[in-house]
Amino acid sequence: MSVTQPTLVTDRAIAPSYLHHVNFRTKQLPEMRDFYLRVLGGEVLFDNGSACFLSWDDKLGRIALMQDPSFKDGGGLTAQGLDHVAYQYRDFGELASTYLRLKEPGTLPYWVTNHGPITSFYYRDPDGNGLELQVDNFDTREAMLDWMKYGDFAENPIGVDFDPDRVIEEYRAGVPFAELHPRCRAGEFEPESSYGRQRLARMKARLAAADEVRDSQP
Repeated sequence: MSVTQPTLVTDRAIAPSYLHHVNFRTKQLPEMRDFYLRVLGGEVLFDNGSACFLSWDDKLGRIALMQDPSFKDGGGLTAQGLDHVAYQYRDFGELASTYLRLKEPGTLPYWVTNHGPITSFYYRDPDGNGLELQVDNFDTREAMLDWMKYGDFAENPIGVDFDPDRVIEEYRAGVPFAELHPRCRAGEFEPESSYGRQRLARMKARLAAADEVRDSQP
């Protein structure tokens, strides 16, 4: 049985399908959540007190909120405000093609991770603004919500990092993305240095500290 090997396009830019979501850093997640629900409508798909995703259609989150009391006022990467804008691609082949095309002149992502519902490559523009290039891991909203309910999303909403070159090598050899993304989430391609693991540890520490404060209150 022959294996179909996908063709990756690296000689031209592939335009994303659409703008998927915006992500904000905040010190007041409940107020931000309620504001966007009041203005835009929709529903809360996930909220653990540190990360919150709001949506009004079949996507994971059109507004994403990340709370950290240490965020500062003003500008910079540790300040409140816009964290990144996310653009959606049609399939992993387009995302992989874009990564390889940008890699050639030295434009590399600072974070590559499997969030569970989506797979994402994060970049920064010359001004330091975050740019997320992503693809859905599931074909339908029902499949995504089912995985979020029974998978490990509540335990790890940040993501499991993976080596993009190893994954793309297997994809080029004919392994379907539907088989690759669960293996990424399971940590098979996780590099020794994991930005996502560090972010997850900080989130869990913040949640534990918040629980201690609540437990100490009369």
